[in-house]
Amino acid sequence: MDAAAEQTPAAVVPGSTYRIQLHAGFPFAAASAIVPYLEQLGITHVYCSPYLQAVPGSNHGYDVIDHARVNSELGGAAAHAEFSSTVRNHGLAQVLDVVPNHMSIASRENTWWWDVLKHGRRSRYADHFDVDWDSPEAKLRDKVLVPILGDHYGRVLARGELRVEAEEAGLVLRYFEHALPIDPETVAIGDSEQAVQRLNTDAEALHVLLERQHFRLASWRTAVRELDYRRFFDVNSLAALRMEDEAVFLETHGMILRWLAVGVLDGVRIDHPDGLRDPAQYCRRVREAAPWSWVVVEKILAPGEQLPADWPVAGTTGYEFLNGLTQLYVNCAAEESMTRFYQDFTGVTEDFGEIAYVRKKLVLQDLLASDLRRLTDGFVRVCERNRDYRDFTRHDLWHVLSEYIACLRVYRTYLVAGEPVSATDRGHIEVAMADAKGRRPELDPELFD
Repeated sequence: MDAAAEQTPAAVVPGSTYRIQLHAGFPFAAASAIVPYLEQLGITHVYCSPYLQAVPGSNHGYDVIDHARVNSELGGAAAHAEFSSTVRNHGLAQVLDVVPNHMSIASRENTWWWDVLKHGRRSRYADHFDVDWDSPEAKLRDKVLVPILGDHYGRVLARGELRVEAEEAGLVLRYFEHALPIDPETVAIGDSEQAVQRLNTDAEALHVLLERQHFRLASWRTAVRELDYRRFFDVNSLAALRMEDEAVFLETHGMILRWLAVGVLDGVRIDHPDGLRDPAQYCRRVREAAPWSWVVVEKILAPGEQLPADWPVAGTTGYEFLNGLTQLYVNCAAEESMTRFYQDFTGVTEDFGEIAYVRKKLVLQDLLASDLRRLTDGFVRVCERNRDYRDFTRHDLWHVLSEYIACLRVYRTYLVAGEPVSATDRGHIEVAMADAKGRRPELDPELFD
């Protein structure tokens, strides 16, 4: 260990945490008022919900729209400073819930996403989000699907529900409460008022303009199959960030790292690290920036699964502990009679493994169909580059991927391009592949391999 590392203070493990859910109805001022009570309870660390700028009206804070601002609805930077001072003055410390996987795109106040919609791949934020700009479908190439329409695009256009307005920064398309930017390079405005009037009275002219934009308006129903950006599960309004890019990491974590550096924060709870391409890399970056901080991750562990050893964190938020704790209140001697009653009542006799497999397939074919389609597109590109595999059809590849995913017995694996596969991940993959081959013998085993 070098001298600098020896001088780095050790992370202070909380003796007890108290979750504070901040929102407009319970802002920093309200949280400050209960700190003396928390001190009397013996709490060592207040554990705050995310408080970077979120969508207006957010009750949870996980829908961040600006990483460079403290949420104004909570009182903003001044109220945050007062709250943090109160926490310290009462001998407590602070842990913050951090959301690295995604940003909300539900509000135009997300200036990054607004810029992407306005300028497409020319935007400096185009690679901040996990967008498939190179879709195999021409209609989505270099475009972001925006599935917000209540009906088919043509019907909405014909009814005049799409309206153009002139703002100081340029033209904006409006659809009820939604607003989308018009790329200024796609229209010669001239007399602004006349241009807007023409677009709002000539459906064909408006359609021609919209076809030149960096977004494709569509019915909300198209999202299930055609969405071309990664989300938080199936929530279309939460677009995934490419946190593996160090520039994106630094740009989204500037305030958090400063708070850790000056002692405003003593630790962080990382929300949904499994949504990141490389969670271990992310955790290392946090640890390197604040080696003294207490870091835990909200990680779902399957029975018997261990947290990856190369994650430099103190542990998980404890779902597995709560599962074990719950078992203290379960009379295992009644399992046989309860199982018999359940089977008689529901008619379901399959074991859990079979039920999980069937339901995973259902989710892949419905809620996450667009994600599976994008994976298939990538698999197609791989096979097309190899003469031995190019005759495998998209249909074959879709089935192989869906079978493998449905048979995987853990939440995910952690392969990193160019690095050796861990024994743990190799074991999970081989078990899933063997199971998938057994379930689908009609599919070419070479394709699984």
